[in-house]
Amino acid sequence: MKPWNTLPAVLLACAAVVAADPPPAAAPTLVVVDSNGKEQKLKSWKFVAGTRPLGWLAPAAPAKEKDEKPADKPAKPADAGPEAIEFREDKSPPLKQGVLTLLLPQHLRALEYDSEKQTVTANIVLSEKADGDLQLTGSTGYVGINTITIEAEVDKGDAGIADVKYQAGVPKGVRAIRFPSPKPSGEDKGRPAFIALEYKKKKTSEDVFDLQPLYRLADKSERLLPTLPFKKTLKLDVSKMAHLVAVGYDGDDTECRVTTKDGEEQTYTLLKTTLIDGKVATLEGLVGKIRGGYKLFPTESWGDMHLDVQFDEKKGDEKP
Repeated sequence: MKPWNTLPAVLLACAAVVAADPPPAAAPTLVVVDSNGKEQKLKSWKFVAGTRPLGWLAPAAPAKEKDEKPADKPAKPADAGPEAIEFREDKSPPLKQGVLTLLLPQHLRALEYDSEKQTVTANIVLSEKADGDLQLTGSTGYVGINTITIEAEVDKGDAGIADVKYQAGVPKGVRAIRFPSPKPSGEDKGRPAFIALEYKKKKTSEDVFDLQPLYRLADKSERLLPTLPFKKTLKLDVSKMAHLVAVGYDGDDTECRVTTKDGEEQTYTLLKTTLIDGKVATLEGLVGKIRGGYKLFPTESWGDMHLDVQFDEKKGDEKP
């Protein structure tokens, strides 16, 4: 029998085991259906092409202490926002800088590719039932559009572990990507905006919420601000706008007709750059919320698309 004075040591050892950090959770498994129709279950994987971080949703940098000395090197830009898949819907005007749908993987059940029809279908989860998914379709017939590359570690047995790349949206690419444990996208909330587009006499429309200007700074960080800049120093708050129309495009200048909530209507020249906290920032476009992600309407294409935004309520087909 062990002496009583050994009991505290035993209890301390047990307490250390209980207090130890739990083992790290296993990485979520991504299922890729390859070009031969075989399912590949990937436990260690990452996107290497076809996505972009949503910089405006990146966590704010920690505040510096008063006595803290500046670092020898500037901090890395805050580009660690949630990763979104760049998706171009087939109804989007076929422009190099066309409307970009940014889909959050946590709300995606699957991406399904049809190599013969050259299409991709995104299944956005709205409820627990798969038959209630919202489906968006896009084309894979254009180079660099709706293409994704996934890099994964694959165990090849005695031969070792290999870095394997799976490509989607290309000839002989994967047939499907199935995402782990998708969560239903929340209800649409916020200020509605109804956007009409016209390109080569083809009209389309987009409904979004909380439409705001998106800016990119020199360090590649992104910011949402409520104002749009116009010549010379005018800044107008979109929350006070009732109607915004791109009525003309001349070289680098986009002319916009703005109607405010009080009924005032004026035409202004849009500025592509402005100052944010004394730093030069480029206007990327307007970004709004949708089910499963966001939509970005790039500034470069407002004139080509004849962008027409009605805030709060839709009042029929208004022409510029």
